[in-house]
Amino acid sequence: MRIAISAESTIDLNQELLKEYDIHFIPFPIMVGDQMKFDGEVTSKEICEFMELTGTVARTAALNPKEYENYFEALLKDYDRIIHFSISSGISSTYEHAENGAKKFQGKVAIIDTRSLSTGEATLAIYAKRLLDKGTPFEEVINIVKERSHKVCTTFCFENVNYLHKSGRCSSVAAFGANLLKIRPQIVMNEEGKLESHKKFKGPVRKWVMDYAKSTLEEFNNPDHEVVFITESAIPKEVVQELTDYLYGVGFKKVYHTNPMATVTCYVGRNVLGILYINDGDHPIQA
Repeated sequence: MRIAISAESTIDLNQELLKEYDIHFIPFPIMVGDQMKFDGEVTSKEICEFMELTGTVARTAALNPKEYENYFEALLKDYDRIIHFSISSGISSTYEHAENGAKKFQGKVAIIDTRSLSTGEATLAIYAKRLLDKGTPFEEVINIVKERSHKVCTTFCFENVNYLHKSGRCSSVAAFGANLLKIRPQIVMNEEGKLESHKKFKGPVRKWVMDYAKSTLEEFNNPDHEVVFITESAIPKEVVQELTDYLYGVGFKKVYHTNPMATVTCYVGRNVLGILYINDGDHPIQA
């Protein structure tokens, strides 16, 4: 049986990783001013330039059930089943629309509410791929990843919170005070899949990045060491390398570095860094 792993473009994987794990995605529509574009047609750089020029954020729009139905139908021409990983239902109606779009296929398409976004979604998709590659049955994979969706550590830290504030995705962030005092606020996604303000960091970029990383690993201290993602925008390369070395040093086997695609950039903007992994202990997969 051929089983496809699928997601929306919010999964934030580059082409190399999409190919490595054979993950398909459907792009989000994005309103850039009065123009409708799709993630991939418009770049993260263009999203940032639009906001800096106009003072407004580009807006994402949820895919409708018919768009999902058409996407799944096309994918099922090459696959027997689909496991689709959707951005958290706590911040988007996407999961509900994907569920409705899958109804036509009578169990051939399973929709997972990741309770996450960005490469937090990718941690679950990659785990599902590893299970499938070892011969784990379709229904069992679905049950396992649904249980683990509550345990994804999805957290970001920001130099500038204007995008997050204007997008309305985390109303607890006070943009004016944070920017004025040069506070670097952290947001986390809770077990209900909603974004909430968390800790605060200060200092130049190297200091706040490493303080944030160490604090995250101290608090979310039961990682599955198989995979961790650094997902960032406009963070200096030498800082990203130092963080990469640190994450390998605490035991992660694979440290992947990605940049947000256009959809997630609408939420987070520039000068942001996320650390994302599953926080429920190591889950070795037996041959």
